[in-house]
Amino acid sequence: MCKKAMLFLLTALLLFAAGCGSSQSPAVTESPVLTDAQPQHPIELLTEDGSRAAAPEADSLCTAAKNGVLYSVFEPGEAPTGPAVYHWVDAAVPEDVPLLTLEDQGYEAVYTRTELDGSVYTLALTGNPFDEEADTLWLLCFDGPGRTAAKYRITDSGFAYASMAAADGRLLIVSHEMSQPKCDKVYAFDPADKSLRELLSFPAGGAGTDTLRAVCADKDGFALLRLHLTEGGSELYLDRYEGSGQKRAELTLTEQMVAAAMEVSGVLSRQDALNEFGMMVSGFRLEEERYLFYENFGRLRLILDLETGRTLFAGDDLYAMSLGSGRPAFYLLDFFEPEGDELHTPGIYVLRKGEVTRLPFAPTEDRAMIRHVSHAADGTWLIRVTDGNEERDAWLLWQEP
Repeated sequence: MCKKAMLFLLTALLLFAAGCGSSQSPAVTESPVLTDAQPQHPIELLTEDGSRAAAPEADSLCTAAKNGVLYSVFEPGEAPTGPAVYHWVDAAVPEDVPLLTLEDQGYEAVYTRTELDGSVYTLALTGNPFDEEADTLWLLCFDGPGRTAAKYRITDSGFAYASMAAADGRLLIVSHEMSQPKCDKVYAFDPADKSLRELLSFPAGGAGTDTLRAVCADKDGFALLRLHLTEGGSELYLDRYEGSGQKRAELTLTEQMVAAAMEVSGVLSRQDALNEFGMMVSGFRLEEERYLFYENFGRLRLILDLETGRTLFAGDDLYAMSLGSGRPAFYLLDFFEPEGDELHTPGIYVLRKGEVTRLPFAPTEDRAMIRHVSHAADGTWLIRVTDGNEERDAWLLWQEP
């Protein structure tokens, strides 16, 4: 399921102000339940030399990692929840190994998948994401080379959308808590001792309060994207923190973000842009402490230079941010655009030396469209290509030069 398909959960959530209770659930490890069910609609996963490494389910969520590929298969059918099976593909062997089954999954925040110290982490919710009841938010950990997996309970008052980033050897997690009174929390999970600590809490409730959009690494600490709700609307801030949770600086982003958003097709007014900032955020990174990558579940895909105020990239729904722990990138889904403009041809675009450039990857003639991209920290890309017929799709592993 792609990010555009996740929009079904956003109907009433433009300016979601989350909630929390006073207590904190400790991290808990539970044993995985494995299955070796065969895919009903397989899609080939090919190495760079064209060899077949695996054949995951066509609707699986695949992410490139340093030593392989993590993918999950979630098929709830008519029910809103069901088992999700997480697999590891070792392309060198090749071998496809089911590592964990999360029973009663309602949603995986696949955009949070993050590599840290050789393991891949993601956030997933168990329980019905459509009802008014609080659900359990889990941190799932996958050691692909070691063929092991574990899950850790973050909160029993979870909400489907969350944010996560690796920073200074820990995982920083933004959780929208659903207990009373409501608030957003920032947790720090330490993989060394499996401990979970609450760093920050932002009560919700209306004008004059804050709701967190996302978290990312910043220097030796972290940064938060914060939406401040006012009587007349909202203001967007970039807050920078020490690793301890001590705030060290804040930057107002509203006007620069509004200006960038106005370059995007379909954003017709300042109010349109402000409404976009209330959407859930699926991509948020800082590069070189000055370049901000931003993507939401509405229509905004932006790259901003915070020092000069330049908009380096402003794309609409045809673009999507790459998943994974590697350098953020945007890719073009198709090529039905005016000829002669390089940014309107199929390709993967990254930021280099302050400019957006195209990577030297070209789809094959028989599968010339790019459907999906993910990126590992070691420069490995996983690219889904197609000729428009989903039955002929293929996943390609490609190593960046």
